[in-house]
Amino acid sequence: MLPAADLSITKTPNGPFTPGDTDSYDLVVTNDGPSADPATITVVDTYPEEFTYSDNLTPDAWDCEDDSDARKVTCTYRPDGPHEIGDLETLTLEFEVDADVPADAEIVNVARVDSPTIDPDPDNNSTDGTTTSAPKADLAIVKSHSGDFQVGTPATWLLALGNNGPSTVQGTTTISDTLPDGIGYVSAVGEGWTC
Repeated sequence: MLPAADLSITKTPNGPFTPGDTDSYDLVVTNDGPSADPATITVVDTYPEEFTYSDNLTPDAWDCEDDSDARKVTCTYRPDGPHEIGDLETLTLEFEVDADVPADAEIVNVARVDSPTIDPDPDNNSTDGTTTSAPKADLAIVKSHSGDFQVGTPATWLLALGNNGPSTVQGTTTISDTLPDGIGYVSAVGEGWTC
């Protein structure tokens, strides 16, 4: 009698993904039987263009190889079989998220588990691990001037705005400058700014 093992896979994102940062998924492979699986178990993770593969955070349990051209990570379960009914050790894959991904973008990352052993229900062998993006941008501003201000003489403040990331700023950026008593606004110039 040939063994049969119903393998299934779930994929859980570890929080919303931050553009410009690294984030990870936990993948859990389960053998629902009726037999232990005597063969090699493989997971193939096909990642989207918004991702660059970073690392396998569970190297003791899974051996992974990245094909960046095909955008696929192939992981083989390291423990020798037979693999009993129940959950295998968790596979955790880390990816770099492109800094330009907009807010609330749906990110679909498909993973599939396979084995040479007969699988009575192949419909549960894949999962898409859908998540969303949540950009974060650390904006910083420096305000400076040169020399002393003289009464009745125009003077200039320089405002320098920077983005320390990790994400690209999306949409409109606004600066509010509160002037002290006795100072009147005259004009402002700056490439890309409207005041």
